[in-house]
Order: sequence, then C-alpha cells, then structure tokens
Amino acid sequence: MKTNNLHVLLMSLMALVACTDITDNPPDKDPTDNGTTEQGDYLVFREYTRVDGPLPDAPERRMEFNFKDSIYVVTGDDFLGSVAVKIDPQEAVSGFYFAVSGSEDNYYYDVPATPWMSFDSVTTVEIGVYPPEEAGVVFPFSTEIHIVPYGVNGPLKRTIAILTAEESVITPEKPATFAEVADKLKTKSSEKWVWNLSVTFEYGKGLSPDNAMWVVPPGHVQLYRDYDWSPAPPAELDGCCTPDGLSHNAGAYMGIYGECDYASTYLKTLPYSNQYIRDYEEIEFPSGGTAFLREIKSRTRNVAPSESDFCAEEPGYRLTDFQQHSNGDYTYDPATRTIEFNTMGAVPERGGWGMPSGEISELTDHSLYILVGPEVITRVHYTKIDQAKIWWGR
Repeated sequence: MKTNNLHVLLMSLMALVACTDITDNPPDKDPTDNGTTEQGDYLVFREYTRVDGPLPDAPERRMEFNFKDSIYVVTGDDFLGSVAVKIDPQEAVSGFYFAVSGSEDNYYYDVPATPWMSFDSVTTVEIGVYPPEEAGVVFPFSTEIHIVPYGVNGPLKRTIAILTAEESVITPEKPATFAEVADKLKTKSSEKWVWNLSVTFEYGKGLSPDNAMWVVPPGHVQLYRDYDWSPAPPAELDGCCTPDGLSHNAGAYMGIYGECDYASTYLKTLPYSNQYIRDYEEIEFPSGGTAFLREIKSRTRNVAPSESDFCAEEPGYRLTDFQQHSNGDYTYDPATRTIEFNTMGAVPERGGWGMPSGEISELTDHSLYILVGPEVITRVHYTKIDQAKIWWGR
C-alpha cells in the first residue's frame, strides 16, 4: 500500500493508477500503462492510501449522505467537494473507501475522515477533480464511483454516485456578466439550490483549510452560548436537591431557606449544552430573472431550569422547531462579483438566519460559492439538485 497527502490521482477505467502532487507538471505515466488508456479520471484527496484488491463488501443499511446519486465539484477548487454522512451514535464513521467503476475489483482508495470537517453528528471527506491542462479534459467531466463509509468494525454501506466536475463561469481573472450569473442561477420547476456547507475563517487570515475556524454542514449539532450564539463547551446550571429529595431550580429556592446557598452540601451543579441545528436551506430562482424563493428549517434545544432534576442530576430542555418561507429579489455587480439578496416577505416574519449576500467566488451549473464578510469571512456552498433528490433534513 502507498500513502500520500494532497495528490492528483490519475485513475483510468482501462489501466492502473499514476500518482503525483499538484504541480505545474503533468502526472507521470504509470509504468504498467500499456498505452491503451483513452480517458483518464483525475481525483483529488487531501490524504489517501491505495489498497490493492477488491473493494470490500458492505451490508445493506440505511445511511443518510449529502447526495442522492450525483456529486458536483468545481475543478481546480482548493477546497474540493464534500462527501458527508450522518453518524449513527452507535457506529461512528472514521473514513471512506472510493473506487472508480471498472476498477473496484482490482484496487480502491482508503480516505480518512477530514478532521476539521467531521463532528459527533456528521463525518465528511473531501473529493475533487483536478486534471492538468496537458490532459485535454473537456468539462463538464463525469465518472461513476463507488463509496463505502467504514467504522471500527468495518464497512457500513456501499453506494454508487456520478462524480461531475464543472468549470466556474467566475474566476479571479474574469468576473461574469449579470446575464451569465442569472443563467447559472435559474432553476427549473424540479430544481433547487440546496445549502451544502458553511466554513468560517479566522479573522485576517487567508481562505485556507488551515485557517478554518467554524464548519457547519446541514444536520450538524452546534453547541452555543446563550448570549452570543458562538460555539461553546457545556455550561453549568446551579440548583438544589433538598434533604427530603425535592429538586428545585436555583432561581426559585437558593438562599431562601438556607438549604441551597453556595456553601450548602445540597447545592447541585449540572453541566448542560444548548444546541442549534440547521436542517436545510433551499433557494429557487424560478424565472431566470432576479426573483427568489427560500425555505429554511432549524431546531433548538435550550436548557429549562424548572424542568431539570437536580437530585437525579439530569438537565431539562425545551425543544423548538422552526420553519420559514420567504421571497425577494437580488442584484449582482459584475465589477465586484457581489450578489445582494433583498427579502421582501417571510412567514413567519421573524427568526431564522439571513441570506448570504457577498462575493460569488465560484459558480457553475450545479455549484455556488458565496464569500460572506467583510472581516470574518464565511464561505457558503450550495448545490443545485433535483427536488426529488434532496438529502437529509427533509
């Protein structure tokens, strides 16, 4: 087996593999290549191990991925696309096996979960397509791949997807016109732009994975403080378990009878974690003009002192579901690549999170990246998919 960091993997449906770093030089030809290769498949991982032999079998089970049958990436994008799966608390996912259709009986790639993009609720790896110019690949470029998430006890499920790489209509050297942007954004009656991932970077640093501060995919359980919604470790709640076994929250009983002052042996301190989950966000541009429709759904879990049991040392929580429909229009400035969303109506009127106005950094037929700033930058990623293929959270 051979292990590498960020590499371009030349994987052919008719030949074995050639591996190289991403440089200005084309990949070296594999010494086993007999010259019969007609079309290469160039995949990018940040880390991988090639394993000779057939792709392991996996049981049939229900697992929720961030795709149905298609994965879209922007070629040459440093951040790559993401393959994510919701985690069963009883069966953590530590990585994924990948194989190109036609080679799955001969070799596959072991790709560990990306640490800065994986959590207790969602496990993610990055994947992309990055062929050198010398290869003459025409975009969009698609190939079929096998994906097998695995845990400590082995493979968990096997699924197949079409991986498609597209070129962005917007580049640092070329701002797109309004007509080009509107054409890419427009959705057919069966399509929606679905929020895929948000990455927030450290202040004053570049947009590099090494500078990622907060990463939020749909379905991720975020812990937050009451006062500023920033990520936080578990907090503490004070209360009382009286000598007769009655549980009281701090505000109602502490200090009144002298049983639960801060020096009392009956004082109990419970750790708790408020939670916030963004289940999904979907945007439609139905006319090909400037109008948009938007739907979001989220959940919160907030500590409830009056419902907490300080004798059993179990914090109580209140759960709230939130769903909102809104509409409005947008403007686009080609000179700055900036898109601004203007919400004109929402039901309910308050709540939720704002539209991601900012600079469009990449835009293809199926991928949209918006940089929301200006100081602390958040990179928001959407994927255009058929409504019938909308993933978890729905």
